[in-house]
Amino acid sequence: MFKRYVSIFLAVMMIFTFVGCDSSDNGKDTTKNTSKTSQTQPDTEAVNTTSTTEPDSTSTTVDTTLTTTTDNATTTTVTTTKKPVTTTKKSVTTNKKPVVDTPSANKFITVKGTKLYQPDGSEYLIRGIAFGNEVWGNPKVEPRNHHDENSYKELAELGFNSVRFYLNYGLFESDSNPYVYKQAGFDWIDKNIEWAKKYGIKLVLNMHYPQGGYQSQGNGMALWTSTENQNRLIALWKEIAKRYADEECILGYGFINEPYVPTLETTEKTVNQVKSLMQRITDAVRTVDKNHLVFIERMMASKDSSGNSHWTAGEFLIDDDKAVYEFHSYSPHSFTHQDMDWAGTEGKVTVYPSYDEMTADYKNYWVGCKASEFKYSEGDWHYFESAKVTRGQNYNVGSVTFLAGSIGTGKTVYIDDVVITEYDKNGKVLNTYKYGMDADDCSVMYFWSEDGKGSSGFEANMGRTEKGCLYITDTTSDANATGLRYELKEGRYYTISGWVNYGDCTNTSNVKPRIDYALAENIMYLDKAYLEHILLQDLDYYIEKNVPAYIGEFGTCLNSFKDSRGGAQWVTDMLELLEKYDVNYNYHTYHESAFGLHATSGKISSTSRNEVLADIFKKYQK
Repeated sequence: MFKRYVSIFLAVMMIFTFVGCDSSDNGKDTTKNTSKTSQTQPDTEAVNTTSTTEPDSTSTTVDTTLTTTTDNATTTTVTTTKKPVTTTKKSVTTNKKPVVDTPSANKFITVKGTKLYQPDGSEYLIRGIAFGNEVWGNPKVEPRNHHDENSYKELAELGFNSVRFYLNYGLFESDSNPYVYKQAGFDWIDKNIEWAKKYGIKLVLNMHYPQGGYQSQGNGMALWTSTENQNRLIALWKEIAKRYADEECILGYGFINEPYVPTLETTEKTVNQVKSLMQRITDAVRTVDKNHLVFIERMMASKDSSGNSHWTAGEFLIDDDKAVYEFHSYSPHSFTHQDMDWAGTEGKVTVYPSYDEMTADYKNYWVGCKASEFKYSEGDWHYFESAKVTRGQNYNVGSVTFLAGSIGTGKTVYIDDVVITEYDKNGKVLNTYKYGMDADDCSVMYFWSEDGKGSSGFEANMGRTEKGCLYITDTTSDANATGLRYELKEGRYYTISGWVNYGDCTNTSNVKPRIDYALAENIMYLDKAYLEHILLQDLDYYIEKNVPAYIGEFGTCLNSFKDSRGGAQWVTDMLELLEKYDVNYNYHTYHESAFGLHATSGKISSTSRNEVLADIFKKYQK
């Protein structure tokens, strides 16, 4: 019997040996020999790049396979230490490149329509939080004080199943030695995979700081203007994907965070900069990894040649069957980023929910105005009141505005105790909205002047009945401060009144309160209905295209949790909405001083956690 089994075994081995021999590669596995030709998808923008740097004992060099396309053929050129190898084949155009299953593919999350599915066929919803990993400091070594194994344990206990793991390219290669990869960067990922596996957490590797610069604030234009930077990013992602192709702990790859591109002649051309690069990276990754999801973020903004930013989201689809489409949501910015100098909101405080603060989609920010008239004086303070105004055909929003034009250099006027009064058609007072022009009121006033001179703000040492009021100073042209918008409701009438102190100003003819008119649609107030409106606006494109969507970042800053400003309610409302619509999400962030579950710049401690936020996660993610 033993001899019989041996005979069968030898026969089978001979068959496999015969079948396995192929004269084209002599039976070698070309997927593991990166100096051989690898089949890639057409890449219409790639440029041949050769690395001449020899690897050292702690670095790895990889091929920089790049492809060009002509009308009739696709040519793949591979840089090796030998003579380049060229293969030619007919181009084939398809609507979507299928992700070919490998024997291990059934171990990974898959996509069907708008949903993600686990290997057992059950639906998978991403419930993530971000590890910032101090990427903004352009680290050359791993951020050992940012998190550790206990962090993964903590997140699992709070109900998270994913971490969006921020990367800086500098951890993997240097600008002086491109295409040569530092093993330390991969060792750091390996260590995190080891920790994450213990607690059932998957990682989304996200390139937060790519070659060419950090994108989010418009300082990374070199990624889009330099083909070499793009080629380096493509090559790095291919190397990452090759190393982790069979790693189940990796959920997927986020190629570029918050793409911020140069403004081109048309919106389509501007957005296509992002689409093209995302497709090229995907094509390179798919030559070595057909298992993992790819997270494709929409264009966040563009910057024109004059340095002006255009905050227009640009959605698009790429050609891949395992793509998940990403957007970020921090609405309203005035609340989630309040009182932070780097966000342009220093001194500005917002409360949630708020029915004093209105939001809308504006079609025309300024249609006209109604100025108030002087009525009487009390000491140094002068009372003004306007005639009644009502909603018009071409305006439905009013805003509190203060004129202070051409008062002179070194001159200052003060405004206090402003009141908007709402009446019915018979003159009965229905509501009064009082603004004491304290620090919060003044924080939402925006100053404008025709010649760019002058300013406005909160004056703590002045006031009509108690200290604190708005000041406007140094104006030498038409100027005003405006804010505090409100809806002009159908069938209602409104007046504005307020008190003005001229200080030492003698030119006072253009100093008075007024109501400015604007035209808007979708008028809402800062509450859950507003958040739902914004969320559905963001989701609409992806639902229509029948593809999965992912909020790669949402969150609110530490300041919003102070002094009953409503940070906890904002997070609660967002989580309820995300659960209602089955949205994949990632909270920003785990450990960071401005945002974060641990809002500290130092090492995590027993007292650094925002326990209010932690309790919300426990409630909604269990």
